[in-house]
Amino acid sequence: MTESEVKEIADEEIVTHYAETLTNKSFLRELFKEDASLIERIVDYFTLAKDEYSGSEKLSRSARKFLKAYKQMFDEFSAVNANNNAYGQNLGYGGERLSFSSIAKKFFDDENMTAKEFEEADYKETQGYKDYFNECLNNMRQSRKDFNEAEASKEIEASIEGIVNVAVAMKKAGYDIYDDAKQRDKRDSKKRLLFSSLEPNSDYFTSSDISTICDKRKNFAEIYDEIVRKEEELKVPKSKRFFSNVDNYFYIHKVLADMGLTQPCKQCYVESMRKNLAPMANAFIELVGEADPNNKANKQLYSQSGKTKGEIKSGNAKIREGVRELLDHYGKDMSYLDVETLTTEDGLATLKIQTPLLYEAFNSFYGQSKPKMPRGATPFRFGELTALLTDNNGKINQKLVEKINHTGGFRLQSYSDFQIQNFADVLQVIFEAGTLGLNGHAY
Repeated sequence: MTESEVKEIADEEIVTHYAETLTNKSFLRELFKEDASLIERIVDYFTLAKDEYSGSEKLSRSARKFLKAYKQMFDEFSAVNANNNAYGQNLGYGGERLSFSSIAKKFFDDENMTAKEFEEADYKETQGYKDYFNECLNNMRQSRKDFNEAEASKEIEASIEGIVNVAVAMKKAGYDIYDDAKQRDKRDSKKRLLFSSLEPNSDYFTSSDISTICDKRKNFAEIYDEIVRKEEELKVPKSKRFFSNVDNYFYIHKVLADMGLTQPCKQCYVESMRKNLAPMANAFIELVGEADPNNKANKQLYSQSGKTKGEIKSGNAKIREGVRELLDHYGKDMSYLDVETLTTEDGLATLKIQTPLLYEAFNSFYGQSKPKMPRGATPFRFGELTALLTDNNGKINQKLVEKINHTGGFRLQSYSDFQIQNFADVLQVIFEAGTLGLNGHAY
């Protein structure tokens, strides 16, 4: 062996050894509590290493592998700890992830491109861009009676270029939406994407809910989550919990108002219905774990009149059976379902990531009280709306489009839930809806 070969092997073993000692997630979390800059330093080390070792394919490949692994790990931390809503400053590893990561994924099959890399590349020459361009052209060909291919082509090219330019500018300004590739394709029992901005809507078929969190709710949400976490930590009996009394939900609104701080609007229907979140979480836990068929007290669980008074409602009986099976499926016991997990934004994000079908079951049960589940920003991805309204051959379901248009049009995100880091995604969904011949509305 030559001296350079010995050095290469030694370097590889050293890098591998010290990298593998940092794969303990719990250990890393504790380290980062002491010094958050360690995240940036770890990523910087492997970013430099992949370039410095470029002369050795083996070492460079190892460095790239570790860089990707740590970025994924730090993103998981971010998904849990940043309300599943990663603003640029809250990203787990503090590095360069695009607000248009879904666009980079669509065109380049690489959501980890930096803004600089994206600008330097010609996205219009990629197969991903060409496929999406033709998809939009096909939509317009079917949805426009006065279709002109040359004019439609110019419109598509200019629209996508404008959206991309906005996304790049926003990234440079520090805005970001987290789009975790590991979670992107997870589906519920009905094969719907769990992490999609397109939500089922009983009134309008579907709606574009890039987020369901109003800026005015942020102060309240922080107080709410902290109270629930503390009660969970102190093991306060469920009947004594602060938010089991819905009046206390609005008491916090009053406290914020008295202090001159921003609070949710009193007239907001969505926010008013979220007062039921804690009681519904308690009812769900009772239903799954210890429901008594002879109990007449809980109107969410038991029939209140008629021959079956006091018996578990048939729909809830199915939910109970299904959730118990899911707990077994995921290797969890009843302790996994606590009020913190089922009511805080962090808890719900974690539930969705770790046990998506349990999230779906609770969301269905919670829907009995008609609120929107609190959820942070989820990007719109080019092609999602088209996939929802076309068959495998790209033929638009015209009857469904007509039905949506006759019920007020495609439902866009509530004005109050709009946040500036969502802007590029709003442009994307409006553009794609237009190619499909959809009208739209928002309020």
